[in-house]
Amino acid sequence: VKALHLEVGDRVRVATDYSPSSTGSLSQDDAYFLGLMVGDGGCTGHDVRFSTADSTLVDWVHSYAAGRGCLLTKTSADGVDYRIARALVDVPRGHGWKNTNPVKDLLKSVGLWGHTALTKRIPAAVWSAGPECWWAFLAGYLDTDGGVSRSATGVCSPYWASSNRGLLEDT
Repeated sequence: VKALHLEVGDRVRVATDYSPSSTGSLSQDDAYFLGLMVGDGGCTGHDVRFSTADSTLVDWVHSYAAGRGCLLTKTSADGVDYRIARALVDVPRGHGWKNTNPVKDLLKSVGLWGHTALTKRIPAAVWSAGPECWWAFLAGYLDTDGGVSRSATGVCSPYWASSNRGLLEDT
């Protein structure tokens, strides 16, 4: 049954002990970053872009990018738009030099690069990486395009808001 067919009061069975063998090579940090990028990342054009007003997320992405030899730089006066670029270190390649961006390479390797808000989906690499990476990805996606609501009876439920129906159905 698809989530859109559920009604208030329907019971949903949740697997709590599903433990597939992980076949992916994503770390939990990679999965969290991919969740952030699916929510508020720019994966088209030349630059890797990220938008947020949340200083905690800015600090986390700054640290993540730095750990991969990249810099997070502000690109707008209002301080919500950022670019993730390779630090100024050239990498030898063949007969010349090529300045590569490991963060962009990750986005390409999982199939997110070139997708817009309307076409992004949860990458297969996340699905194959196991439950810890699923949770990390969903946490990143929740931190950018979601939240938690509390009902009148005190029940808390996560929600995501997106213009991409396919991505919402993935969650």
